[in-house]
Amino acid sequence: REYYPTIGLHGLNQNVTFNFGQKPFKFQINQYIMKEKKDSLRSILQQEIGYYDLHQLVHSYLTFNGYSKTLEAFESASQIEREKAFLAPKRMEVEDDFIITNKDKIQEEFKEA
Repeated sequence: REYYPTIGLHGLNQNVTFNFGQKPFKFQINQYIMKEKKDSLRSILQQEIGYYDLHQLVHSYLTFNGYSKTLEAFESASQIEREKAFLAPKRMEVEDDFIITNKDKIQEEFKEA
């Protein structure tokens, strides 16, 4: 979809002045963008993240990306009760561990099929 600049005049004797960069613009778009970015970042940083939520986030990231050894080290170092972080019991992860370990092989087989 293409957009084109347009103007509307609603009466007689109305004037329009175009500025193609010869003079400073009245609306400072770069300052506006920086302010929006700062406001967004400030809002994000003010959010409270619980210990268990953070643990769950890191656990999910490591599992999804197949970092099984890092996940093991993370689990060992955190010494957190899995139920408190709403994680599956360890015995249920055997299938997930197989998928993580063989992720590249599985992806190749899907590509070939």
